Amino acid sequence: ERAQALGRVFVDADLEIRPLVEAIVALPELVDPDAGRYRTGVEWLVAAFGAVDAHDELSRSAVGQINQVPFDPPNVAGWQHGPAWVSPSQQLGRLTLLSWADASPPLPDAGPGEIVEVLLRRCGLFEVSDETRAALLNAAAAYPDEPDARSHLLHVLALVSPEFGRT
Repeated sequence: ERAQALGRVFVDADLEIRPLVEAIVALPELVDPDAGRYRTGVEWLVAAFGAVDAHDELSRSAVGQINQVPFDPPNVAGWQHGPAWVSPSQQLGRLTLLSWADASPPLPDAGPGEIVEVLLRRCGLFEVSDETRAALLNAAAAYPDEPDARSHLLHVLALVSPEFGRT
């Protein structure tokens, strides 16, 4: 049904690309945080290490720790899709991985609200739940005299948030 509607937009616009792209961008699913799919282990790892600028740490052991080594699936069906990637064991593995990554770019010396906004933009999180925002604001108020520890804590919390686990 969606494809047919988009096809009609395309045909009605005499096969012009711009109206089609505008129609696609206007779809509510494009901005609905609950409409996305769960990131796989490698997708999460690449996005997380990109957010903290830790590209040098993308190694086979890091990918192995999240149980998704490229070209080495567990069986012929490949890896599971869906909520298995945000299970408690996966979250614990991600926390462990992030704890040794020790790569957290500095955050501004500002109030908790501004710090959280910078962090969310850096992580590509443009809409988060009230619970996630409250947890980040509480953490931003922690360690006022230790900006490196605060930055590391905030990055870890953002990267294991439910919103970061979805695309």
